Amino acid sequence: MAARRRRNHQGGLPRPGRRRRPRTSFINVRIGTLPGRIRDYVLNGGRSVEKALEVASLSLEEESQIRVNGEVAGLQTNLKEGDCLLLIEAIEGN
Repeated sequence: MAARRRRNHQGGLPRPGRRRRPRTSFINVRIGTLPGRIRDYVLNGGRSVEKALEVASLSLEEESQIRVNGEVAGLQTNLKEGDCLLLIEAIEGN
């Protein structure tokens, strides 16, 4: 049985050289610092903590701790829809 070729909406064959863009979905995350503000962001593509911090224009200080949904995380941790990413600054005690 011969393979059927997919036709475009006008009945012709698809144009050579045209590629479909891969589907990427957007995710909503909350990113912020403690103490500080937490804001909502939409990520598309890179979903690592490192990329999210780049989007939010935040830098990781040496004493800061990364937390995703309250759990300790690293720069390569992947984020999911609805995650909350916090940079918690070290607070000195008395």
